[in-house]
Amino acid sequence: MLIGGKKLIERNSVPVTIKRPSGNVTLTLTSLPLGWEERLDAVGLASPPSPPLKPLLNADRTVVLNPLTKRAEITEDRGDPAYLRARSLYYNRSLSLKARELLRGDPQVMFDASEPHGSDAKAWAAYADSLVEEFKSSGLSLEELQQLCEIGDEIATTINTKSVVDGFLLSHSKREAEAPASAS
Repeated sequence: MLIGGKKLIERNSVPVTIKRPSGNVTLTLTSLPLGWEERLDAVGLASPPSPPLKPLLNADRTVVLNPLTKRAEITEDRGDPAYLRARSLYYNRSLSLKARELLRGDPQVMFDASEPHGSDAKAWAAYADSLVEEFKSSGLSLEELQQLCEIGDEIATTINTKSVVDGFLLSHSKREAEAPASAS
């Protein structure tokens, strides 16, 4: 596909300054490429963990039975400690992988962890865990990492819709104006 005679369109990017007492740091975030989520899905890191199921209990701590089937009603156990740990791990990995991809185009940012080749889920999980540790050791807070990812979401959708609509309407109305003249 050629656009404007070029093979590729440059992705949106934006400088972001992180303020520190010792001096500001400017990072360049570049929007995520098309298919980024599918890449995460292919290595098993796109879906959050599901909470375990448990029987639904009455106020008196007895199991609630379905009146038709006489079987226990089931509910998700969102307070299960193992589930909460897995959810936190998933969230940290997801943020770190996303932030890494957003920073891929910044020549001043270098990571120690090497991105795995292929789709080995364990290798990608270990890579994500390494990124989490690198972001922690760099001094970024969880909130700052979240903000970087939010900015990444914003720059992914910076199409100027007004100019697109105006351009379309202008060229559309121009064609309409020319149509009767060429029919005569």
